[in-house]
Amino acid sequence: MELNLKSKFFVLILFCFSIQNCLPPPEQWEDIESDYDHVLNVLGIISLDEEVPSFVGLYRTTDLGELSQINVGSDTISSEDDFFEKPIYEPAALIKDAIVQISDGQNAFEFSFVETEIFYDTVNFTIGGIDYQFIDTLDIPINYYKDTLGIFEPQSGVNYTLSIQASGYDPVTGSLTTPNFPELRDTLIADTIVSRSTFEIHWSPAEDTTKGFLSGTVLNEWSDYWDESKNWCRPYFERIVNLSDSLYTVPTEFCEESQDDELISEEYFIRLTSMDDNYFKYFIRGEVEDYSNFLIDSPTTKGRSVGIEGGFGVFGSIATDEVYRIVVP
Repeated sequence: MELNLKSKFFVLILFCFSIQNCLPPPEQWEDIESDYDHVLNVLGIISLDEEVPSFVGLYRTTDLGELSQINVGSDTISSEDDFFEKPIYEPAALIKDAIVQISDGQNAFEFSFVETEIFYDTVNFTIGGIDYQFIDTLDIPINYYKDTLGIFEPQSGVNYTLSIQASGYDPVTGSLTTPNFPELRDTLIADTIVSRSTFEIHWSPAEDTTKGFLSGTVLNEWSDYWDESKNWCRPYFERIVNLSDSLYTVPTEFCEESQDDELISEEYFIRLTSMDDNYFKYFIRGEVEDYSNFLIDSPTTKGRSVGIEGGFGVFGSIATDEVYRIVVP
């Protein structure tokens, strides 16, 4: 049966309409804007280790279209006979003029903003029987608040509070209780670690259920222990432990026995870190407990705040103990 002209026209129109609906829409870009009051982002860490200073990093929230880094200058780098300028960047949201204090309930310690710190890299070498020492001065940007007077000496088991005042932003407060120092049992840890064998790490048990972070790694940066041809059997590990326990047995993977007559040995670094509840919840447990399903009446777009009020971020504390050993493949 042949279709009349009117029917053919109707089928053609219907076909064109269907094709048009199947075609993707023309590309259009839409600017995404954020409309909210900015607050402070805080990274406050009280370190009980003398070698690691306590600090407070302070930033503000940013707009969606805002640059994350801005150019604040340049540094001259020399390479043999050539010189070139290296741009220096810093976070665009950095807050430099806040009043930052940490208190133990009796004394308040003011933290001042420090833009850069000088570090010294010392290299000793011998040429022709003569000893030389080369000292390289490194001016490293750090951009955080610290105790520049050197009078803040935090102790374990103490309640500390944080106070931050920055013009144009809500004040931020925080609180924590510093953890106890972990204590590795040096005499119970083998002097030489064999990467192909399990080994035990002992520590003095804590009276509470404080979490700890245990790790081990080869220190020599020139040792490529990822290269199987060098007969390493993965001598690194990271593990969350309960400090109320006193022992962790480091497992090993199945590895073939080394055929080398001359086994290399390297320095091995074992570290045990204790942490307060805030540090553990923010860095170790992460966002799992704060996850919200969009199908229920619960917001999901807010930032994380652990140990602080009035802003985003964390106020936490850590303490560490460490031992050095020798490791062989």
